[in-house]
Amino acid sequence: MPVLTTAQWVGLISEVLGVVAVTMLLGISPRLRAVPPLRFQYPRREGLVGLALSGGMVLLAVVMYAQPATAQEVQRGGVGGLYPALSLAALAALISGAALVYRRQPLRSAGWGRVLLTPALQIGIAVGLLSIFLRGMVMRLLGGVSAEQAQALLILLAIALGEETLFRGYLQPRLAGWLGGIAGWLLSAGLFVLAQAPRVLLLPGESQWTGWGVVVLHSLAAGWMMLKVRHVAAPALYRAISGWLLFLL
Repeated sequence: MPVLTTAQWVGLISEVLGVVAVTMLLGISPRLRAVPPLRFQYPRREGLVGLALSGGMVLLAVVMYAQPATAQEVQRGGVGGLYPALSLAALAALISGAALVYRRQPLRSAGWGRVLLTPALQIGIAVGLLSIFLRGMVMRLLGGVSAEQAQALLILLAIALGEETLFRGYLQPRLAGWLGGIAGWLLSAGLFVLAQAPRVLLLPGESQWTGWGVVVLHSLAAGWMMLKVRHVAAPALYRAISGWLLFLL
């Protein structure tokens, strides 16, 4: 991950503030408000299950990034450095899906409700375009991207979908039902940061502060979007595009 300049930090923070504003504005759509929020019959039990699954993902991340070969991939950077995160994201999606099947729960309970898909895509795309503008990347993208950079976008999208399905789709609504919306948002964001910590700790010393800042800001912004939109597609699109803009630096 590159070390961000002051101007780039300003652009990233402006992006997060824009995400909050746009999500609040578009989140008042009658179509979103017409869909009732999730209600769990046993919220405490659901919250504990979500904590157990996310805790398992933290342990898996520790084990994976402790492997010398994985550490070398991350430190080399480029597209190859994304593959360990892609593997973990696939596991996160599989764990979430297996939990839904085993517990006979609908996709909607993991942030994949069909009714909210279209508005979530619209909000995710709107926020992604806003990120490109606020980060000053419009002309950079108009100049074209390489095959490797296009591949990185697809990988980052897959990573975001897998991670968001577990941490924002499965975990956050259950913690919100048990502890309240704000507490669920912040606790799920904290657990996501813990899951990312083994990767960030492998970054070169001068890049670690950037890594921590990006992970925390992305986690809070994605959780806020999930709180308002209630569909994984919106935060996943945002994180994929925002992460890709960092990859292009």
